[in-house]
Amino acid sequence: MHNFKVNFSVNNLAAYWVDFVTPVPSGIAHPLIEGMKNEVICQENSIDQYIHIRKTTFPEAAKIAIEEESEVKVTIRS
Repeated sequence: MHNFKVNFSVNNLAAYWVDFVTPVPSGIAHPLIEGMKNEVICQENSIDQYIHIRKTTFPEAAKIAIEEESEVKVTIRS
């Protein structure tokens, strides 16, 4: 039996899984997955004085994404 090291992270596995089961382009999915290794909780909102946009909560964003996907607004890779 031979032993060898494989340099393969959970993030890589997750990225390939997303490639396999979703229509999300890898150029979007992979950076988002890579960013998940860093816990980030924003508690400072000074950006609001420069950028005036309505913030979307995660539950609201998830609901919108599911609705758009069911309406086939998501571009599917060919």
